[in-house]
Amino acid sequence: MTSASMVIDPVRQALRRHALRHTPVRRAVLLLLLESPCALSGREIERQLSVASDRITLFRTLRTFEQKGLVHRVLDSCEIVRYAISGPGGQAHVHFKCTNCLRLYCLRDIAVPAVELPTPLRVTAADYLLSGLCAKCQPS
Repeated sequence: MTSASMVIDPVRQALRRHALRHTPVRRAVLLLLLESPCALSGREIERQLSVASDRITLFRTLRTFEQKGLVHRVLDSCEIVRYAISGPGGQAHVHFKCTNCLRLYCLRDIAVPAVELPTPLRVTAADYLLSGLCAKCQPS
């Protein structure tokens, strides 16, 4: 076994862990999301994709990743759907949108605060979006 074959491939491992076949498009999308410091819209993913793919295949891939818990959707204040890698256990976490550069960051270490609602209301999804200036956009 060569040293190159012993290198751990996180993309292949993630696909295997979620019982997904390894395809060039899945690999490229997952790698792009793993390397991105912020959540990306479908259009941003499409523009940055390193392999040829049609829009239908891209969105089927994203939907499959979401169904398997590999990525999660983040709806920003403009109602643009963005995608980001899910954290362990897929727990709901806080998101931060920079009002200057419009990047959307996952704050995976900050859980969505629990809110007690009056009966008969019941929470089925929790989104928590903060906005302000990211470190790059703050005046020095």
